Amino acid sequence: MSRTRRPEGPLTPVLRAYREARGRAEDQAWAEEVVLTLAREEVWARPVLEELRDALPLVRETGEGPAELYGPAPEWAAGRLADRAERGLPTVDSTPDARWRDVPVVGSVAACLVSLLMMLVWLLREGWSVELTWGLLLLPILAGTGVVAAIATWEWVLTRRPVGVAAAAGLGVAATVVAGLTWLLLGTRDAVLATTSTFSLALLAVGYALCCRRPAGAPPPPRTTRRGAGSWPAPSGCGWT
Repeated sequence: MSRTRRPEGPLTPVLRAYREARGRAEDQAWAEEVVLTLAREEVWARPVLEELRDALPLVRETGEGPAELYGPAPEWAAGRLADRAERGLPTVDSTPDARWRDVPVVGSVAACLVSLLMMLVWLLREGWSVELTWGLLLLPILAGTGVVAAIATWEWVLTRRPVGVAAAAGLGVAATVVAGLTWLLLGTRDAVLATTSTFSLALLAVGYALCCRRPAGAPPPPRTTRRGAGSWPAPSGCGWT
């Protein structure tokens, strides 16, 4: 009975190439130790692939093992990491987890939850009826998208500027959202649109829930497993495949 073959990660071919270069399993083990050493430093998979590819031709040309040519894997990996830092080459994935295209979708999810929370609070404090205003109707979606926008701003700026600048940018967006919500609630509190059942806020939550679908054509979330700041494959023999 055949075993199901697991999908290969982006580092699997180069790890196999180390084994095939001289037909020695210890050469692949050396490369895998390099991967594990850099994984502990949360290095992105792409720089690891580049370094291993650059080191492989000398193994093929000389017929000597990587351990003889480059020394112990942890020391060589640390040296390559230091060299990349000196040259200003990237070692981590700078792609933000929160992206601008996620703001409407995730913001709608938050708006749905805020609407239900508002309904519960109104039932406990005000009773069975609620006076609907534009401020009350727009509060959930503005609060939800505002929070997500602040997080997206923080992560986007963090990939380009120091932490202090990123924090100031994120807090600036959050402060702007709070100021806008305060103005909206205070400015529309006397302009009552209708007096209706408090349970109508549940219909508001349903409406926002219908907006939670990802736009057509938007790419699905990545299926790779993130390790630190990058997506890591599972080299054979290390329990990752």
